[in-house]
Amino acid sequence: MLKAKNTPTQPLVYISTSISSGVVKNLPLIIAKTVEECNGYVNNPHVIYAGHDNQKRDLYFEQLTKKYFNKIPPKDDLLKLSELVYKLDALLVDQATHLIALLDNPSFGVGMEIERALTKPQRGLHETKILGLIHKNNYAKTSKMILGAQSKNFIIRAYETKEDVVRVVREFLGE
Repeated sequence: MLKAKNTPTQPLVYISTSISSGVVKNLPLIIAKTVEECNGYVNNPHVIYAGHDNQKRDLYFEQLTKKYFNKIPPKDDLLKLSELVYKLDALLVDQATHLIALLDNPSFGVGMEIERALTKPQRGLHETKILGLIHKNNYAKTSKMILGAQSKNFIIRAYETKEDVVRVVREFLGE
């Protein structure tokens, strides 16, 4: 389903989500398909399948860890697996030109990924455009820390339906 590699003109998109993702079913997969329709590339495809197809999630994760670290994820060592997840996600956030974060559920990981993307210029890396998506019913419950971090490179948009998400992602990617 996902393209094998991106070109310099394609958005390289990192999807940031908690395990339970958004209110709309399969929201990471909907976002990934929209990114692809906009001639973009999702650089962390393992996240698309988290929570509903763990076999695909594990396959993509293993491919990525082999590609970047020449390692197979350990299945019986939670700490080593967690270290590999952290290193891979940090690397992929640093590579991304765009980050789309699902903000419907509290997640330390999503917050860390947003912060990492926001601070890339301070580490000598390119700026990353960030889109936070939150269901309109959850907006008032969103972390004030996240809402207060909005800037020229970080916008938050509310959605209600799958169609809203597709429209907002297309606008974000310049379609």
